Amino acid sequence: MCINSEGTRPLLPKPLDFMRQIKNEDVLRAVSLADVELVLRYAYVGMRKGVTANHQRLRSHMAGTRLSTLGGLLPEIGFVGSKTYATTAEGTGFAISLFSSRSGLPVAVLEGEAVTQLKGAVTTSLAVEALARPDASTLAMFGTGVQARAHVGALRRVRPIKAINIVSRGDASEYIRWVEREHGIVAKQKSADAAVADADIVVLATRSATPLCNGSSLKAGTFVAALGTSTLNAREVDETCVQRANLIAVEWKPQAQAEAGDLATGVDWESVRELGDVLANSALHGDVTKEIRLFKSVGLGIADVAVAIAAYARVTGTWDELMANIARSSVSNLVMKGL
Repeated sequence: MCINSEGTRPLLPKPLDFMRQIKNEDVLRAVSLADVELVLRYAYVGMRKGVTANHQRLRSHMAGTRLSTLGGLLPEIGFVGSKTYATTAEGTGFAISLFSSRSGLPVAVLEGEAVTQLKGAVTTSLAVEALARPDASTLAMFGTGVQARAHVGALRRVRPIKAINIVSRGDASEYIRWVEREHGIVAKQKSADAAVADADIVVLATRSATPLCNGSSLKAGTFVAALGTSTLNAREVDETCVQRANLIAVEWKPQAQAEAGDLATGVDWESVRELGDVLANSALHGDVTKEIRLFKSVGLGIADVAVAIAAYARVTGTWDELMANIARSSVSNLVMKGL
């Protein structure tokens, strides 16, 4: 196998006739949350250090149909890739393509729903681990969909969540039963203000175009993650929440400035932190028990590609080789500590 000038060993692509097709159920069966955390940490920290790169989302519209593309480059570990999704009146479908960064050949195509689910939940958990109070135990969850479910397990890996306050426009009883059955913790449906008032962590995972979270109801020491929207004309948190935030973080400023409606006004972008910067253990000033901290996620293509790489490596039995490449990478000391 060829070794590149950096000493890393990109995984060799399969011949095009044998390009791997990976379904959602294969992703969920093969990949653990710990796997996802590792590759996402590599992707985000790598962006800060200039060894990975995000390909910003592009959207095209015609006749009621929208086509969106985004992606990422992770050449140190052997891959580049893209996610494409089509949105119509009947629904949305996702596909992710992986290419060898050495040969340029496609190596896999993945259904994208499971990857998107894992990417969103673990990105939030990385931000929570870095920015939320260590003793945060009460979660306010806005929404009851796929991301609302995925977030519970991801957040419980990094914080001792013991109770969930659920905010839903409809009846949340089915979600409550699921939480209690799958996680064994107390869950109750509450109004937005009541849910937020005693929450240590607030997660908004909805498609609402208008604010759902009243910033004046937040207590000191609360961490807020808004991840349901990625257009400038939609927001889940109000202006008060943004203004009360002592620290604001995003995945990547250029994409957040182009897509984060929650941060469209009243934000000093010089003071906004990027997730890769936070994960690299740059000094964070302030008292986490007294501050309100806001993380706005719009979803990066590099994160989808990173999770797809993990799934590909697990499914094809090349996980050890991927781990070796990350260990040899220029950011391994920031990514693999504690493993």
